[in-house]
Amino acid sequence: MKIAIVAHSINGMTGAGRIIAAQTEFLANKMQALNKKAELTVISNQIKHLDFVTNPLIKVRLTFLCFIHTKNRLLRFKKFANALIQTEKYDLVITHNQGSGDIAFIHNFFYLPPNSGQSELPKPLPKKSSNKTNSKIIVVPSELTKKLYLLKEGLNQDVRVLIPGIDIKKFNKELKRKKTELRRKYGISDNSENPPFVISLITSGQLENRGIEQFLEVIKRLSNAIENIVVIVVGNVTWYAKPKLNFYLKQALAPRVRFKYFNKIREIEEIYAVTDLMIFPSRNETFGMVVAEALACSVPVITNQNVGAHQILSDVPEFIMPSSDSIQEMSELALKLYQQQAYYAGIFEKLADKIVANYSWEKHLNDFYKIVEEVLIKKNNI
Repeated sequence: MKIAIVAHSINGMTGAGRIIAAQTEFLANKMQALNKKAELTVISNQIKHLDFVTNPLIKVRLTFLCFIHTKNRLLRFKKFANALIQTEKYDLVITHNQGSGDIAFIHNFFYLPPNSGQSELPKPLPKKSSNKTNSKIIVVPSELTKKLYLLKEGLNQDVRVLIPGIDIKKFNKELKRKKTELRRKYGISDNSENPPFVISLITSGQLENRGIEQFLEVIKRLSNAIENIVVIVVGNVTWYAKPKLNFYLKQALAPRVRFKYFNKIREIEEIYAVTDLMIFPSRNETFGMVVAEALACSVPVITNQNVGAHQILSDVPEFIMPSSDSIQEMSELALKLYQQQAYYAGIFEKLADKIVANYSWEKHLNDFYKIVEEVLIKKNNI
């Protein structure tokens, strides 16, 4: 049996990259147990921050198109992957954001969020940016993405929701026991009579696409009511957004707010451990792994209806804003949480237990394999 997994780029620092890597290793081990002649090949242009490339059960075919313009690189990669698939005659093809396959995962689905203050379903972008596939099964990470995909591509498609898994050994509420120790590591003192209130915005993507301006506006308003705020921001900033961000920080936040910025960080669980509140005001998010990871660490999260992961916050609907522009509502809720930290700590500890029980990697991978089995049975391969 020959299986191909196709993804243009696989980065272990991103949510999608971690999903692809976990599924790949799980499937390689599963296939090996079922059939010693099974062969699994990963077809990609770029693989970063991942160890599975050294797994002897997994073959890797890289295209090395890194120095070609992005648009041409994507087209060249698709042609290369399609040609290889046809030549090698794989029994099962799983694609990630790459169009047709027996199973097609869609991690990125771009749409226009509603106007400020509106809560109706967002509008998908025009057809020219379509992710439509001829795949037997299309897999998306949230109910929001499923609704949007069907709205855009038509109802006559088999679209399944498979919520990403969380590494519960890495992300769990026990991390909070190390809160004081880790705060010292990051230069945050907990020894004062007025301990700091740490608010974070965390993403592996571009901050300007994750609501950094709205986030900073909320911080600005909170700084008038809370004396000791520490802000931690993790994410990428494009060169053209840096001057605006730097200017905003200097004008709006200093000197009342201490600000810590990390472009990327491997020990992201440590940031969750020192955080009292995470605000994730993204305007366009198929899921949002950071929301699930933070909740598993019992960190309160404020997000909005345009973030797919909002569905796992159904137990605390007040933390789901109508949109990323709900600045006043986010500010009021953050202040309320600051004033009633003990009360909300109990609520989010219970929610953390629920998240860990229902959204582990083990459950995600078992549900993933059920889809694989379903397709293979239909193709009479097992």
